[in-house]
Amino acid sequence: MGAARRLRRHERRRQPHPGLAAVSAALEGAGLGKAQGNVYVSWKSHKAFPAHYDTHEVWAVQVEGEKTWNLWEGRADWPLAHPVFRNQPQAQHEQAKGRLRERVLMQPGDLLYLPRGWYHDALAEAPASVHIAYGVHAPLGMDLLNMLLERALYDAEFRKPLPRQDGSAAARFALTSRAGALGQRLAELCREPRVMEVLERFVADYRFSRGGNDLLAARGIAPAGTAVGAGDAEAPAWRVLAVGARPVRRGADWMLKTAQEACRWPARRWRPPAGCWPGRR
Repeated sequence: MGAARRLRRHERRRQPHPGLAAVSAALEGAGLGKAQGNVYVSWKSHKAFPAHYDTHEVWAVQVEGEKTWNLWEGRADWPLAHPVFRNQPQAQHEQAKGRLRERVLMQPGDLLYLPRGWYHDALAEAPASVHIAYGVHAPLGMDLLNMLLERALYDAEFRKPLPRQDGSAAARFALTSRAGALGQRLAELCREPRVMEVLERFVADYRFSRGGNDLLAARGIAPAGTAVGAGDAEAPAWRVLAVGARPVRRGADWMLKTAQEACRWPARRWRPPAGCWPGRR
């Protein structure tokens, strides 16, 4: 039997992981969109997911162990995080993935970029594998539609009733003409300076809001204020209390081992004893 565990969105919490937050902030700073890191831990040649595509771009970094990625020829055409795409049966994915295009063995330090919609699956090589998948969500045309919907609320043409339909050619022509006029009005709204100003700001600021960490400053390695999110007055700073704390496995459980004691790390939410905190604000 194999096993796999996903640790999601650690850099988006109030007290985010500094490394994950720094990489996500760099991806967002490059204008790629909202970024978040998920940590995947797998054991004993276990495949966590069958062949699938993601509705966002993926930057996968191998941290420990090895993992084999199968890249398939099939691609979905700009899929969205919507039930129309997410509820597709696995049989449909198996048919749409096509032939195997390439098999990539990822080792610690390797980076793999997967464009949105590309079919893939991955298999951890024994005994264990850890990789971080940074998902990057770009702003979409659907976001512009949401803005236009809000803008149309203030336009009387979109608040008028549509022509009634009785099955006649005249009624159908009236509805078609009205739909064409509304479409033309939407095109005009897209060119409004105010709409473009809001859209430009939306795209430029499309990133997650996360707290900051100042571990380097706390250890005297870097000046204060250099951490991700350091410009936020409410961003937390951390200092290291347990140098050398590390996770160790004892039987079926994971423990956080410090110089003082070893604290059990259960599968669900964990709040360690006071002596086991590796860092503190």
